[in-house]
Amino acid sequence: MSPENLSRHLSPTGLEQFLEVGAPAVIRLEGTPTALLVIDPPEGQMALRVRSDDEVLTGLDSFRLITPGIVWFEGERYAELRITAGGALVEAYPILCALADRVQIQGDDFTPAAQDVLAKFHHLLQGLGRMSETEEVGLIGELLVLRRLLGHLGATKSTLDSWTGPSGEEHDFAVRNCDLEVKTTTSERRVHWIHGLTQLLPTEARPLWLVSIQLTAGGQAGMTLADHVRSVRSELNDKGAIESFNDRLRIRGWDDDQEHFYAQRFVLRSTPQAFEILEGFPSITPSLFDAAGRVHDRISQVSYRVDLTSMQEGHKAPIPLDGFESEE
Repeated sequence: MSPENLSRHLSPTGLEQFLEVGAPAVIRLEGTPTALLVIDPPEGQMALRVRSDDEVLTGLDSFRLITPGIVWFEGERYAELRITAGGALVEAYPILCALADRVQIQGDDFTPAAQDVLAKFHHLLQGLGRMSETEEVGLIGELLVLRRLLGHLGATKSTLDSWTGPSGEEHDFAVRNCDLEVKTTTSERRVHWIHGLTQLLPTEARPLWLVSIQLTAGGQAGMTLADHVRSVRSELNDKGAIESFNDRLRIRGWDDDQEHFYAQRFVLRSTPQAFEILEGFPSITPSLFDAAGRVHDRISQVSYRVDLTSMQEGHKAPIPLDGFESEE
């Protein structure tokens, strides 16, 4: 689904508002043939109805959450695809959006379009869902930094390989003579979650910088996660770099077929800032426990939040940060 097509549909926030009201609703989608989105929160169901004289849909019996059929509404006959998803209606919604676009925009017949769309979303129907919003905005932040690095250091596989977080390394990026840990938040304050005792621990003698990014909902402005993925891909200049990029995306939970999940557009709330992790930085590391006899060896999990709102950033950031706005 292209960014233009997303404007035809409710945003995830808009859909959630309908669900919170809790009353059934019928929404007409602009286009031909006539298409209706039916939202039924009390039954945990959602359906797409398309004006049609075709026979009942076939070939969908293997999908236990899907009910095809023919219904009459206001004196007209519609082919219907109904999804029973309980509390996962937001996750199921992109299936119906994709199907509506195939029929109204691409002009496909309802039945083959439904069969194809459902085949592509089979992983969702088997119980696999989208990334959480925290994971979504986190990946957007890393892609913003990656794109900045590609422009600053060159759009090569070598630069792409500096994105080490998906490979299981301690920090998100290893560039030249320093490491970068990217933290992205949608909070009005520059507050970030830190996970573990080593996330803000420099590796050997390499300086470590925390790159802080604040995002906010952009309405019709800004970019979706899918937009950022396409933007980075468009800058990569060889097949090896693209394959490496796609491998990293898969590790992070991205699937091109699931881009419909990520309809939310984000813009920068503020200019990103970079903080060098030096003595005095608000962090919890193993050294804090040394005086207590290395009790951190017995602590299996630590998560905490740091508020950097009023903290002065480093004097010289490892990458230029003042050009992020132009990339939106």
